[in-house]
Amino acid sequence: MIIADKKIMPQIVFSARHGDYAEASSLLNRLMLDISKSLSSGKISPTEMNSVLQILQNIFAAQKSQDWVRIADIIEFDLTKIGQTA
Repeated sequence: MIIADKKIMPQIVFSARHGDYAEASSLLNRLMLDISKSLSSGKISPTEMNSVLQILQNIFAAQKSQDWVRIADIIEFDLTKIGQTA
């Protein structure tokens, strides 16, 4: 199952890496809504859900420290993999 719109993740990564933090933040909010809907659907296995929740914790920690490069890395290298296999 795809957990979020595939197009939004590269947009967040691009915006975050190019210093457009307002755009990255707005897109990140949309991504979180997509993920929330997927998690609520019941179509994600417990293992996949645990992986997604761990990734979300990492994103929130990076966001708290305003580390947009780390957020981009997490989305590009971790969340994208889950999105392809979930």
